[in-house]
Amino acid sequence: MGVRLNVFGIATRLYPAFLSEAELKSRHFDVENAKRARATWKKVEKIWRELGGDPKALEKEIKKGYDKPVWKHRKKIKDRNKKET
Repeated sequence: MGVRLNVFGIATRLYPAFLSEAELKSRHFDVENAKRARATWKKVEKIWRELGGDPKALEKEIKKGYDKPVWKHRKKIKDRNKKET
């Protein structure tokens, strides 16, 4: 769910791992970032398999989340608690 919503930009950072070199160049992605994304994807995929997840399903969710804006918390917990009281 978090990847589909692009929480903290995770999908944005991992998406280049699924593109070929030609697609990277046509979409103006940095090749160095794609290399880091591929290395990170291998780690994430390994952890996901160990947890019993399907890597293809996770890849599908990352591709869906890439088009969404980055979602972040806007306020710190301390600020939220002060406002409620």
